Amino acid sequence: MPISLILKYFLLCALFWGLTTIVFSQSIFNSSLVKENKIQFFKSGFITNIGQYSNLTVGYENRGTVKYGYEGLKMPILFTGSGLVYLQRKIMKKDIHESDREKKIKKEEEKYIAIDKTITMQWVQANPNPEIIAEGLSTYYHTYGLLSEKARVFTKLTYKEIYPGIDIVYSIKDNSQKGFEYSIVAKPGADLSKVKMNYGGDIVSLRKNKEGKLVIKSLVGSITETVPVCFYNDEAADSLTVKSKKIHVATKISGNEISFVFPEGYDNKKQVIIDPFVTALNDFTGDNSDKGYDIDYDYEGNIYVRGGGDYIACE
Repeated sequence: MPISLILKYFLLCALFWGLTTIVFSQSIFNSSLVKENKIQFFKSGFITNIGQYSNLTVGYENRGTVKYGYEGLKMPILFTGSGLVYLQRKIMKKDIHESDREKKIKKEEEKYIAIDKTITMQWVQANPNPEIIAEGLSTYYHTYGLLSEKARVFTKLTYKEIYPGIDIVYSIKDNSQKGFEYSIVAKPGADLSKVKMNYGGDIVSLRKNKEGKLVIKSLVGSITETVPVCFYNDEAADSLTVKSKKIHVATKISGNEISFVFPEGYDNKKQVIIDPFVTALNDFTGDNSDKGYDIDYDYEGNIYVRGGGDYIACE
């Protein structure tokens, strides 16, 4: 297929679904993915921090060094050794007074104001420096401004032994929902009562909605976690895909702290997995949301897209 036709398909896809995030990354992938005019939707994975997030945690340095970022929800979610930092932004029109109208302000950017908020999540009394294993290397990578290094992208992060005998596994569930899944994997004999999450930053409420989902809200947006699913895993299996009997589990809210309780108990001689899904309850809007800025290609078969976050490829 002529490269010009490929680019037309890609550009139409990109303009329809959007490409923008706060860090304005550039996504690069090989055009060998483009064949048979088949369109596929890719989600942003876990992006290695090569310095692009260095100025995004001002005031939250005690949360630890940012290791990875997820850019699939308009604003980045930052992964540190001790937890997560959710960045949020809402673009609002300024109240224009009569005197301003008389001045006939023409610059569009002067009519809007950005409101930034941050929600943090920290694993309570956990290993402050867990080993983090990144898996599922993607075929594409990100570049950022003047940074020369390529930011590699992964589909799975495992925090090893964040509590004794307990791993936290973050993963991209599928290509149909914005967000990511995390699994609390407890080996036989591990104590799940130690697993606690403390939310802070700019939260104004932490509650369950009528569906039982956990909703963490700031003044500009919310993060939601699905009702957790808990089950025994086959001890002989090395994969989270082998599941057996479900276990009754519930989230307990105490102030800004979340833990898990088991009303009917469970057999801690088996491997146990707790499995929620994290996403944004609503998108953060603005003039530059969901826009692609530039597209180009080179003679090695790479397609370059300036924008970031979610994008479309043809496969």
